[in-house]
Amino acid sequence: MRVVVAVIIFSITLITQVSLAQTNAHKTKIDQLQQRLRDLEMQQKKMEDWYSNFYLLGKERVSPFLNHKISFGGYFESGIVNINGPDTENQTSANMHALGLNLTADFSEKFRFVTQTLTLITMPLLNTHNNSNLSPAQRKFTDIIYGTFLLQGYLEYSHSEFFNVQSGLGYVPFGISFSQREPFLFHQRGGPQMIYNDGFNVNVATVLWEGLHFYGLMPFFETNTVGYHLYSMTPGSSVGTLGFGGRLWWSINEYVKAGTSFQHGKKLQGSYFAQGFDLDVKYNQLGFLGEYATVVNSGEALDAESYYIEPYYKFFEDHWLVYISAEYLRSLDRYDVFTQIPDPFEKLVGGFGVNWLPIPTTRYRLGYLRHNYLNENDTINRQEKNYDAIDLSAAIAF
Repeated sequence: MRVVVAVIIFSITLITQVSLAQTNAHKTKIDQLQQRLRDLEMQQKKMEDWYSNFYLLGKERVSPFLNHKISFGGYFESGIVNINGPDTENQTSANMHALGLNLTADFSEKFRFVTQTLTLITMPLLNTHNNSNLSPAQRKFTDIIYGTFLLQGYLEYSHSEFFNVQSGLGYVPFGISFSQREPFLFHQRGGPQMIYNDGFNVNVATVLWEGLHFYGLMPFFETNTVGYHLYSMTPGSSVGTLGFGGRLWWSINEYVKAGTSFQHGKKLQGSYFAQGFDLDVKYNQLGFLGEYATVVNSGEALDAESYYIEPYYKFFEDHWLVYISAEYLRSLDRYDVFTQIPDPFEKLVGGFGVNWLPIPTTRYRLGYLRHNYLNENDTINRQEKNYDAIDLSAAIAF
């Protein structure tokens, strides 16, 4: 009997120990599975956080480190041009490739930061006006130049539709073409000739405002179709000074918008006062752009003047556009940037072209321009200045 009891006790003890061992093994395996599950959950959370913080949260929105909304975009433009004339060598050059990047950070409903940088590879045309006193003695495409430039960068405070202020730098609100400056939007590559600026000579106006820019809609009109701009800037011709400018525009109706602009600043000698008038008309498929600007210089400096008209027509559901243009430029108080040799010019520029927009964000252009110099500025030392240009370009916005 004792033997039977001992066997039973031994069996119970053995079963209990085996059961405990199995329970401990199961518990260990469960703990391991739970730990693995926690690790997987942690990795999943990290992926979700990364996706939330650094990837797209919605259309045209990105969340950076500080979790503010960011809009990102830009443009690319590339072109080929051929020039030739009586005293201009026939030259064809793929002379410009530009990538612009735009970034906007929205901090709140009232504050945002806007910036635009341009990375440029170009073979610029030297001695543009074929001045035989300069080097090279005739207009000529030069070696490759490349670099990255800051074109816009400002913090904007939006108080109301009547009052907004930007601090930094940006495109001057002078007329239509100075304000626009986005290559994709121009029918003609580079836009009207009046906006060309070498950073030293002020042909019509300084192209960038610097410091402060105030703008808004005038509160005195119930329809809110009248707007204003006021800004400060430093001209390239007098970098130790601060000038100012402004614009007043009126959207007369859904078809017609008109504006007037002014700018005042210092030059190496004296000062200048620029004023302009502009008109933008759109009716169904027809359109018309026109601007006039004059610059009154103090002292012995000669006044400058420029204007252009550009009627255009859209067809085939706005996939095609044809235009003609006529421009006049006179800048007799002009000097070469490097040598300071006088380089005055007066000319008429006439041409036409076609745009193809296969999709709304892509524009292919083919254009022709005739540069016809006038009066005593048509030749210098018996060297003619007139020339023709044929341009092919593509611009993509994204």
